[in-house]
Amino acid sequence: MVEPHHQHINMDDWDVMWHSDMHLHSLKDDIELYPCEECGEIPKAHMNYQYLGLAHMRDTVTKHANQVNQLKLQTCNDSHRYIIREVINKLEDALEGAYRPRGYGADDLDIATLVFRLGGHQLLFALNQKLNIPSLHTLRTNSTFTSIMPTIGPIHNKQFDHNIQTIVLNTCSDLLPLRGISFMIDKIALGEMAVHFRKFNKVGGLCWKHLHVIDLVLHTYDSTISIVQKIHDGHVHLGKELTVIGLLCFGEDKIYPILAAPTCKTEDTSDMECILAQTVEHWNSSHAAASIGPAWSFVMDGDTT
Repeated sequence: MVEPHHQHINMDDWDVMWHSDMHLHSLKDDIELYPCEECGEIPKAHMNYQYLGLAHMRDTVTKHANQVNQLKLQTCNDSHRYIIREVINKLEDALEGAYRPRGYGADDLDIATLVFRLGGHQLLFALNQKLNIPSLHTLRTNSTFTSIMPTIGPIHNKQFDHNIQTIVLNTCSDLLPLRGISFMIDKIALGEMAVHFRKFNKVGGLCWKHLHVIDLVLHTYDSTISIVQKIHDGHVHLGKELTVIGLLCFGEDKIYPILAAPTCKTEDTSDMECILAQTVEHWNSSHAAASIGPAWSFVMDGDTT
């Protein structure tokens, strides 16, 4: 019978094993207390982002993204509750007589437009509070404000092209059938004054017929003095009236202005013939005749020619 073999371990080996085990536990504690440099310890709230590791930066971005989503959801819910509450409050005020909803017709909008053009937004606000005419916000919501390129200097082709494109072609629907066009020409009163068009850095309000003799661009102080001297000497004139050309599509009530030129009332029939020829030429060359309709007639008063 073979006796079992008992391994003899001396005290030195026990010391080595015990110290090794203690070293492993100590190393484990050090790893738990002091993580690696990439992970880093849990940063404090006030720590600058440039001192964070990549893992902490990623966690911070994820945390902030979740907060943003929560705020978006909360804002959406709050806005729906606010709108519903506002509608209910308006209904309650209307039932109690504290709120009287008003409806405006075309005449009310025309009166408000006239007040706004003559007296500005302050007069319109005052009459809105006193006479209950439409406010500026209502006017802008229910009306269309047309911006036309004015004639600064002689009448150029680009003025016709720009106004036809922006005022007519960009607003009329191509789905409508072709219809005849009538050009309407008239003159309206104009305040005799020179104005500065900041967009072009030019002087406006002068008659278009005689502006070929001066440069309207304000280059220097001397150029401004030169324009004033030309007006004083009578070489150019302040506009007394505004020659306006608008077109009307047969079957519609809306008028589309395509020319606004100040005049000193010295034009003759040859000048008007050139203007009418330019109008028809650029109406056809801009492809407006093919998409809107051909020119059928001209309408003017006797004083225009």
